Amino acid sequence: MSKSRSSSSSSRTGSNNAVNPRHLTVDIKQATTVRQLQQLVQRHGSSMDHIHLAATVNTLGNWQQRGKLSSSKQQVQQLLAGIEQLPRLQQLLVQCRCWQLSQLVWGLGLLGHTHTGLFGACLNRFMQRQHDIDRSQHVSVVLYGAAKAGWQIEPGQVQQLLAALVRLLPGADPQAVANSLLAVATMGQTPTEQQLQQLLAALMRLLPDAHPRAVANSLWAAATMGGKVQMQQLQLLLQHLTSRLADVNPQDVANSLWAVAKLAQKLTEQQQQLQQLQNLQQLLASLASKLAAATPQAVANSLWACAQLRVYPAELFAALDSQQQWGRLLPAMTGQALANTALACAVLGHRDERLPAGLLQHALQLQTSSDAQLDIQAVCNLCWSVAVLDLQQQAGSVVQLVQAAASGQQQFIAEDLRQLHQAAASGVAAGWSAGGWQGPGRGPDTAAAAAVQ
Repeated sequence: MSKSRSSSSSSRTGSNNAVNPRHLTVDIKQATTVRQLQQLVQRHGSSMDHIHLAATVNTLGNWQQRGKLSSSKQQVQQLLAGIEQLPRLQQLLVQCRCWQLSQLVWGLGLLGHTHTGLFGACLNRFMQRQHDIDRSQHVSVVLYGAAKAGWQIEPGQVQQLLAALVRLLPGADPQAVANSLLAVATMGQTPTEQQLQQLLAALMRLLPDAHPRAVANSLWAAATMGGKVQMQQLQLLLQHLTSRLADVNPQDVANSLWAVAKLAQKLTEQQQQLQQLQNLQQLLASLASKLAAATPQAVANSLWACAQLRVYPAELFAALDSQQQWGRLLPAMTGQALANTALACAVLGHRDERLPAGLLQHALQLQTSSDAQLDIQAVCNLCWSVAVLDLQQQAGSVVQLVQAAASGQQQFIAEDLRQLHQAAASGVAAGWSAGGWQGPGRGPDTAAAAAVQ
């Protein structure tokens, strides 16, 4: 009875037990555990070439992306340490082609393995060979890997990579465009206005083949980078999202709504058109139907966007109440998310006594904790929101929040402290007057600048 080849024996052929390069590549790609990859590197490391190196790291990156390495972190680090000890590592990097270097940067980035010199060496080598890049995907995976790892590519290098990407746009796919935009925005970088418009134009051309998440991420990236998106482009992008609502998850909706609200600030003359877009209500209805999978931040950001666009999310509010989602969401919200939710209720005129009470309760809990205190802007916006809704029965809770905020004096500037102490001393109820809220807030306009955390 014949036996199947093991992953180690299949890499060697002949009487002298020499390595068969093709078999070793197959074994690396067919490995199913980190342990198997470790054994291959230990047994054949001295004979591994640049193809084997890229395949090993790429395999780990794929597993990481699919969530298969959560229980193998120590083994992964041991494996990567073994790779770094390969006797011909630097020579292998020199032999790597652009697509192999991109696999290395992408895989190491997803694994967060940037504390040694390997990641930087791979990235530098890729930059040295940038003129040989022949596919847009190679640029996008390098940018995405660096962004996932929290690595800051130098602005000049980002511009060079984007220039290469623009050059290759005729053969690009929508995922490469979207991932590149997302990565650059995540790293806090900005393309030139011309580059951004070229990338957006390519995305519009490729829209029929774009996954909704690629569209949502592109919108978020453009808004985060302070870019300009034409009204017609916004409409087409939103129409594409609503045409494939089955593939849209709550985070996609939140990112899209937040982006439209931010981008609309540069389209003030067309605010009314944005409010009338049926696509927004369809997205909100989709979020309402998938609330169980929505994160607290996604809900807060969506409500904030509705407030900025002056679009009342009736179905979303109804679903939040009927499904009793507030009990799950509020305790897990950050201070900014609580403040943005309160602000949305005030701007949109959503008067539900239970919700502001819950918002203040959890805000006070955060404020009195040692590691999650609210910043002054969140406190001011919460106070302003309760006042606008004329919820005088919540005055006591607001006073408590103001007093708790004032106790952490080292966190606030003198002007904020004077406002907080004045509010606490005079009583919140005195803040209601014909002229509006006179307490410790800076008004709703400043809160519009709040960004996704």
